[in-house]
Amino acid sequence: KCIAVLAANPGLTQAQLYGFDWPNAPLKIVAVGTTAGTGSEVTKVSVITTPDGRKKSFHHEGIYPALSFGDPCYTMSLPPMVTRSTMVDVLAHCAESFFSRSANHISRCYAVEGIRLLLPVFRKMADEGCESLDYGTREQLYCASIYGGLAINVTGTCFPHTMGYLLTESFGIPHGTACAVFQKDFYEYNQAVVPELAEEYLHRIGCSQKEYFEFLEKLTPPCEINMTEALITESHSRWVGNGSMAKCQGAFTAELADEILRRKFCAK
Repeated sequence: KCIAVLAANPGLTQAQLYGFDWPNAPLKIVAVGTTAGTGSEVTKVSVITTPDGRKKSFHHEGIYPALSFGDPCYTMSLPPMVTRSTMVDVLAHCAESFFSRSANHISRCYAVEGIRLLLPVFRKMADEGCESLDYGTREQLYCASIYGGLAINVTGTCFPHTMGYLLTESFGIPHGTACAVFQKDFYEYNQAVVPELAEEYLHRIGCSQKEYFEFLEKLTPPCEINMTEALITESHSRWVGNGSMAKCQGAFTAELADEILRRKFCAK
């Protein structure tokens, strides 16, 4: 999507790219979904890594794909670890969208349907793994991914995605895994600040809290990293005034982000 902008506007600077100072409209985009994860085939979002090593997104109506090929056949050869990481990215999209301040009735319907498609696959994979998923199961994952894309296209994401970027940039943790490792923290945060909405979430997806947490533990790929206090301090400014964190219910602060990072990744 970013290439579609740059190809139509040679010499565009980073400031112009993110400032939408585009003299020419982006080229038309044909999207081919090769993972059941991002849902980018149906969104107006592009995420790239800037020259300073930071992941940064932009949203624009001009980068909606003109045509998307959404055939689960394209995902049949995904290795197990990629399947798991992209699958939990779908869960992150749906969960974060559901709890977003920007959510509405329609976006929550997308989010709930996405997770309801995921849960039978989660149950199967928790018992059998994902080495040989059949076409029907791959199709469920792919459809869930599209629902997740439709949901975040309305709402954007919340703190797990923002904080997950740090894990990808600094430790090479795959994006879906990096978002998924914060999902238990995300649910517990919402349970504390919007308990009725947290209860509604589990009721609508048809899952108990115990089972939900067990799925997260079993299906999120390993993320064994040690984070220094220096990195947490250095990253603090990223959380201040962050748009995704502002979409969280209640008042999710930079200090809360620091506390979560220390608890999860600093040596005891």
